[in-house]
Amino acid sequence: MRRFILFFAIAAAAAPGCKSGGEKTDESGGGEAMATSPYGKPGFTAVPAADNRIWVFRTGSKELAEFQQKGELVKFVTRPGAGPGGMTVRSADAETIVAYAAARDGFVTFVRENRIWVFRPGTKDLAEFEKSGEPAKCITRPLAGPMRMTVKGPDVDTVTEYLCAKEGFVTRCEDSRLWVFRAGSKELAEFEKQGELAKHVTKIGAGPGGVTVKAPDSETIAAYVVANDGFATFVRDGRIWVFRKGSRDLAEFRKTGEPAKCITRPLAGPMRMTVKGPDTETVDAYLAVMVRPAPAPAVTNPKPAVTMEKADTPKPSEVPVAEVTMYEKAGFVAALDDDGRLWVFREDAKEIAEFRRQGELTKHVTRIGAGPGGITVKGPDTATILEYVAASDGFVTYIRDERIWVFRPDSKDLEEFLKSGEPAKCYTRIGAGPLRMTVKGADVETIDAYLAAVSP
Repeated sequence: MRRFILFFAIAAAAAPGCKSGGEKTDESGGGEAMATSPYGKPGFTAVPAADNRIWVFRTGSKELAEFQQKGELVKFVTRPGAGPGGMTVRSADAETIVAYAAARDGFVTFVRENRIWVFRPGTKDLAEFEKSGEPAKCITRPLAGPMRMTVKGPDVDTVTEYLCAKEGFVTRCEDSRLWVFRAGSKELAEFEKQGELAKHVTKIGAGPGGVTVKAPDSETIAAYVVANDGFATFVRDGRIWVFRKGSRDLAEFRKTGEPAKCITRPLAGPMRMTVKGPDTETVDAYLAVMVRPAPAPAVTNPKPAVTMEKADTPKPSEVPVAEVTMYEKAGFVAALDDDGRLWVFREDAKEIAEFRRQGELTKHVTRIGAGPGGITVKGPDTATILEYVAASDGFVTYIRDERIWVFRPDSKDLEEFLKSGEPAKCYTRIGAGPLRMTVKGADVETIDAYLAAVSP
């Protein structure tokens, strides 16, 4: 079995913006916008609009002046899901949207050929990049950044800290572990001065992509794990309360505490915590952007990530299909189309031949955000998509009534299940699996191990 590598893209918090054309971050301006909008970043003005959209402009630009004077622009570009919390972003041009999405606090970013170069301010690597361009040696994370852009940087720690950045927190990589501190805390100052804290808490696999997280206390880890740009989150009694930033519901919650009316999703959140919110739309939006799989492993000056399988040279009658080993799972073929959507097939499916000939099936099913990194998944039928999403190396899974049955290979429980159907004894985790499907198994240990393997 080849283990399939997952990717994640965490939309990070307020950060310096980067100019188009590969120019570096503009760290000036934006203070006024930050004061009036929870989605602003230094160098950018973000204006919330109706229908879960925001308008983004470079602070001081003529387009912003036109927008402030006349309202919605006649000519503009739209990028669904590119903003904080999966919001749709509109702007005068695509370059501004990309620069806004790439910007993160504490980093200098450049966008070149749809790749994000990231550096810490004041470093020798940044000075060298500004002087001579792309270095001979670099670290690459394919498709791991905002808008599924590839992220490049001078070293693993810089790239990882960029990808793990969240508003209100400072992260530091040390020995492949992620230290997390609240911004401005005395513990952060102590860590910067003397290194590892004598007193700290460790949570194995709690961070993005299953990275081990260390922090001064458990509360800091929980607050970091559940935080997501575009949302205000609170952990109370082991449950996550989630609200849109700047919303009336958030103001009411801060004033009066738990509202009379709320929506609850048991075990659906990070670390399998229950999620609560004021309405279905808010909770669904939060869960959609939080379901981010693991980062791609760092690659030093890699070969192209996309390769052709089956044959080195496709037949003239076939459409070149980019089959991507990074999305592979045992028993499935996975391929990206020109629009960046993931097509999945059972490895013996007859539809594969049709897909190779024409690049798309006439009849197919689409699940938005169901794949690794929140990528849209397409397949010949719903069953194929659900089976692909549920599959995990080291486990045997079956989908029945949109519930996932999970077993260890060659176990007696699997043998009994195949022979007689649902076993007399089973355990259930409601809404805890991929796509919030219910997970069932013959013992708690198998279910917990499976959920740990597929957790974002």
